[in-house]
Amino acid sequence: MHIAELNIAKWQFPADDPRAAGFINALDVVNATAERMPGFVWRLVGEGNNALDIAAFDDPAVIVNMSVWERVEDLEHFVWNTVHKRIYERKNEWFSALKSHHFVMWMVEEGYVPTVAEARERVAQLHAQGMTEARLYGANELDGVGGTGAVFLLLDEPEVYGLPPDPRVCTADLMTMYKRAGMAAIGMVAAAAISFLRGRA
Repeated sequence: MHIAELNIAKWQFPADDPRAAGFINALDVVNATAERMPGFVWRLVGEGNNALDIAAFDDPAVIVNMSVWERVEDLEHFVWNTVHKRIYERKNEWFSALKSHHFVMWMVEEGYVPTVAEARERVAQLHAQGMTEARLYGANELDGVGGTGAVFLLLDEPEVYGLPPDPRVCTADLMTMYKRAGMAAIGMVAAAAISFLRGRA
C-alpha cells in the first residue's frame, strides 16, 4: 500500500499578482526535489509542470497539490528536510488561513492514481459505511499545538500510528513556566532580604 495526500491552499491575491512570484518561481525546484526523493511515486500535474491550473474547487482562489508516496516517512522527510520546508514556512506571505480541513492523507493500492474528488469525499464515505472510528487528526485549532498545520485521516486510534492522543508542543506552557519561575525568583529574593535584615538586627 502507498500513501496519497491532498493539500489545499487559498491565494491572498490573484496568481498573476507580483506578490505571488516568490511561490510560483519556487515550484519547479520544489517539484523537482520531490521527484528525486526516495519513496516518491506520483504527483498531480496540469498543463504546466504543476497543478496551478487545475480547478478542483468552485473558488478560483483555491489551489491544490496531490501526490503519492511509498511511506508516510518518505513524505515527512520531503516536507521537513528539503527546500519544501523553507517555502512552507513562508506560506502566510501568499495564502490565507483556511477554516476547513486543508490536508488529508489516505492509503491507496500500489499503482493506483487518486483523484481530488476522492480526497474530498473520503471521510464522508467512511462514516457512511459505519467506520465511525475514522477521524481527522490535527484538525482542532484549539488543541495543544493550536492546530498541527496538517490533517491526517486515521482509521484507528492515534497511538496505532505512533501519534500522541493529545498533541502538545514543548513550548505550549512557556508563559506559565516563566510566570512560575518569576514568582519563585521573587520569593527567593524576598527570603534573602528578610534573612539579611534579621542578621543586621
